[in-house]
Amino acid sequence: MALREVNLIPAEVLHQKQIIRHLFLWTGSLALLLGLIFGFYQYQIHAVLPKNRPKTTLEDMHNRLGATLADIKLARQEIEQLSHQDAFLCQH
Repeated sequence: MALREVNLIPAEVLHQKQIIRHLFLWTGSLALLLGLIFGFYQYQIHAVLPKNRPKTTLEDMHNRLGATLADIKLARQEIEQLSHQDAFLCQH
């Protein structure tokens, strides 16, 4: 004589519990995935992007532009001086 398992719990109840477990599994997985994505986004916004942004203001840019223009003016004067020296040497 073989022993058989007899399930006294109705199939509808077992099916309902299985569906609820399945929904909890996928809800938890989705929540974990969204948490990881949101956490990575927050990390990018608050840690990575501020390091990449220039820390200069408009006033700093104007100062640097003025310094660059002064360097250009000085270079032009040197070029003109060398041009005059070249013209003088070519004449003699």
